[in-house]
Amino acid sequence: MSHFNAPILEFIGGCHVAGYLVEEGCSFVDHLARVFHSTEVIKSPYATIGKIAKHAPLTRQFRSKHVFLQLGNFEFSASWKHMLATTVGIKAELSSLSSLYSYSSQKQKPASTAEAISAAVSPRRVTVGAEAPTPSVGTGLSAMDLIKVLVGSTLYVLTWVVLRKYRQQFNLINQLIQENPQTTFVCISPFPAVASTHNLLRRLGGLILKHRFDATPNLRWVDSHDILRRDYAFLPDGIHLNKEGHKALADDLYAVCRPTQSLIPG
Repeated sequence: MSHFNAPILEFIGGCHVAGYLVEEGCSFVDHLARVFHSTEVIKSPYATIGKIAKHAPLTRQFRSKHVFLQLGNFEFSASWKHMLATTVGIKAELSSLSSLYSYSSQKQKPASTAEAISAAVSPRRVTVGAEAPTPSVGTGLSAMDLIKVLVGSTLYVLTWVVLRKYRQQFNLINQLIQENPQTTFVCISPFPAVASTHNLLRRLGGLILKHRFDATPNLRWVDSHDILRRDYAFLPDGIHLNKEGHKALADDLYAVCRPTQSLIPG
């Protein structure tokens, strides 16, 4: 393949896009760049779903041939700390909506309302490795695990119903996909995790994300749970891929980019 025809690849995602925990040249980004013979690779690591708008202009500017979205590992965590932060975000959003539609005797200033909305929808900072604690060995769910899964599931479903920032970001993603029919968008579900609580919530995250995408001809959906083994052979710390996991992911993503692959069902 000549350099003139080499495709531009763009990757938007979490720490795996940066090659966290693997040697240089061993990430799924590096593998795909080699098999596509790409001379230009655009990486936006440590991105969360709430920050897609920050990275979206790259797609418009470069007209990448393939855009890979690897999102959701951070958002769908079984960490109590993360769930608490999610609860605070939902409460702030509900409070701002309540103030907008209340008929109090005192008239609100437009500037203060705008500030309240901005504070409610501003994305949180992402810290590498903060997705979840290292899980314990075992697949059974204790009573506390069940409570954690139920609480997390309720919170994360509410997040997509209440928090506008996520709905707005996905509206933007769907708009970009429709505006760039010559670009193949490959959306990857949250990765498996060894701990059952994390794994179940990430599976839920995959279902939520999948149904937020519009069915378009240039969109591919990849369920990472169909590719990656849920064990320490691929996930040495329980949540992050090693070089073998990156290689397996890259092989499947390369196959998915072929025109004959099935699309997200309507």
